[in-house]
Amino acid sequence: MTLRKRTTSHSAPPELAAPFRTSEDLFRLMVENVQDYAIFMLDVGGRVATWNTGAERIKGYSAEEIIGQHFSRFYPPEDVQARKPERELQVAAAEGRCGDEGWRIRKDGSRFWASVAITALRGADGELLGFGKVTRDLTQRHEMERALRETDQRFRLIVEGAKEYALLMLDPKGRVVSWNAGAERLKGYHAEEIVGQHHSRFYPPEDVRAGKPERALQQALVEGQWEDEGWRVRKDGSRFWANVIITPLHDAQGTPLGFAKLTRDLTERRRAEAVLRQNEERLRLMVDSVKDYAIIMLDREGRVISWNAGAERTKGYRAEEILGRHFSRFYPPEDVAQGKPEWELERAMRDGQFEDEGWRVRKDGSRFWANVVITPVRDAQQVLVGFAKVTRDATERRRAEAEIRRQRGFTEQLINSSTDGILAFDRECRYTLWSQGMARISGVTAEEVMGRPALEVFPFFRDTGEDKHYATALEGRKVNAEGGRYSVHEPAAHVVLEAQYSPLVGDDGQVVGGLAVVRDVTERKRVEEELARSNAELEKFSYSVSHDLRAPLRAIDGFARALHEDYGPALNADGQRLIGVIRDNAQRMGQLIDALLNFSRAGRQQLVTTTVDLTALAQSVVDELRRTAGGVAVEVSLQPLPPITGDATLLRQVVVNLIGNAFKFSRHRTHPDVDIAAHREGDTVIYYVRDNGAGFDMRYKDKLFGVFQRLHHVEEFEGTGVGLALAQRIIDRHGGRIWAEAKPNEGATFYFTLPSAPLRA
Repeated sequence: MTLRKRTTSHSAPPELAAPFRTSEDLFRLMVENVQDYAIFMLDVGGRVATWNTGAERIKGYSAEEIIGQHFSRFYPPEDVQARKPERELQVAAAEGRCGDEGWRIRKDGSRFWASVAITALRGADGELLGFGKVTRDLTQRHEMERALRETDQRFRLIVEGAKEYALLMLDPKGRVVSWNAGAERLKGYHAEEIVGQHHSRFYPPEDVRAGKPERALQQALVEGQWEDEGWRVRKDGSRFWANVIITPLHDAQGTPLGFAKLTRDLTERRRAEAVLRQNEERLRLMVDSVKDYAIIMLDREGRVISWNAGAERTKGYRAEEILGRHFSRFYPPEDVAQGKPEWELERAMRDGQFEDEGWRVRKDGSRFWANVVITPVRDAQQVLVGFAKVTRDATERRRAEAEIRRQRGFTEQLINSSTDGILAFDRECRYTLWSQGMARISGVTAEEVMGRPALEVFPFFRDTGEDKHYATALEGRKVNAEGGRYSVHEPAAHVVLEAQYSPLVGDDGQVVGGLAVVRDVTERKRVEEELARSNAELEKFSYSVSHDLRAPLRAIDGFARALHEDYGPALNADGQRLIGVIRDNAQRMGQLIDALLNFSRAGRQQLVTTTVDLTALAQSVVDELRRTAGGVAVEVSLQPLPPITGDATLLRQVVVNLIGNAFKFSRHRTHPDVDIAAHREGDTVIYYVRDNGAGFDMRYKDKLFGVFQRLHHVEEFEGTGVGLALAQRIIDRHGGRIWAEAKPNEGATFYFTLPSAPLRA
């Protein structure tokens, strides 16, 4: 096949081609003047039939060397072996066109990355005449894209397959005289629709009115080439952003023959660039508005080239004061003298980032503790262009950390000063705390147990049951255990341990571990056993004393009653009075013995704790006292009382004594008044009984709760002098407190508090 047989897919009408000698000359001149593309023809068998300047420049062969050779010599051996050249011709012949990107071979054996488009050329009868082949050297672009991928820039060029171009020819007046498949795909026109039309129809109306299409051709003629980016219009009216190169074509005498026009759709790239610019603007605005961080840029020498509001707030300089200055002025003199600023930049370049904490200096000379991160900034070719530097004022954090360390040290001293053993463990039962007290109790140091699971340190926990107590704490419940073992050595039989296990709860409310307080209660148990024996003996003694004292008292009271019944009429008034005195004192002695026994039992009796409804309990006592008040109408105000945990029987004695005293000491008032209520102070509930009775002098308040201590004469107000002592003992047994306030003849108020559970049984 020769070039004369067919040069383009479409030929212009004769009247439009008049300025040209022949269409063959036109095509030849256009092809020869394009140097950025290898544009040549192949015959049906794939042999080179024409060769342009661009082909010689890109591939290295002269026309004499290559014409008549098979085009497969431009392909790497592996592609030739895979019969890629033949397949591409087959695809072009079948589909009209074949596009590809890949490695190709120059004459000297070097490889270059090529964009290739092969177009089948057919005659009017459809007979295949050969192929047109356009090759562009994209090695530089290919290498740039690889470099961009390696440096992971924010936006990367994504090349999907071979690039397609609208390659067309214009006559000197700008009318289309040839049209390729790429132009049809890009602009939407078929060849028969557009050949002969002016290229201005590809421009927006505003550009046409401004004469831009004509200026483009004029500048191409003057400058040898014209390149532009801007909006272009498709057949359907839609716009796309295009890169356009227009090259004037001349004959051998330099006469203008027309123009070669190459158009590339860059809409996606422009959209990506717009997004990038938008993101960069957002980033700039964000950086400028951040006030908690000093975010600045340094050039390669360390001079400040950008400055945000956070930098001004942190360091005290305004932008106009610091731009162009070396960043070493933010460092203390001793660091500058040692070359620390320069060293940090070197470390950042070597390691990719540098982070440091240390003292920095503000404009006013004051120092602050800073966290600093320096990151090198490089361009697409990995050339260093400067550094990004982020500084945060960490002075308060450092002060807080120092305070935490101080508090931790103080806490550790408190923990280690305790004679009790204190330990903590995480959710895997690994020890995270082991006090000196635990070391004394167990014989194992903190270094031996920290970080190890409990069952690894104390495998006998499975036998003693301690592992279950750990699990209970991790379930969020407290448990008290007695009799456990923590010694790695077989303990002596008399050693008794008591432990309390509690959950450790994190800031999110979830259980993160457990805490245990282990106490050696051997001595306490020994004392309790001795006390139990003493109490048993005292109980026997009390029973004996009660029995031995009651017998003569009953005899005295009985004989006095018999004397009064048998000989009362024979006695004068004074004799009868003396018999009454004998009987009253005998009965009072019996009451004292009963009160003493109750007082003694209150200190020894085992507490049986339940939830006690104090409101119901107080109401029942008030009802009982009203029945025995002897006609005295006492006004009682009973407010709802919070329930409490305690021994109901013993607490009833407290309530009976306090309300009973209120009734007794206010009965001489015209309108006796008793208030029973409670109020809360913080987490503590204070119960009280108030009356408007006789009251007392606060100078003698210390005698109130003593056995047989009375502030009123027995003839005025009856009683044994044991009731308040008994009430105090019961409240003490429950871990509470009782006290009173009063004024003579203005009444008294008795207060008491009780914890949520008794402290000791």
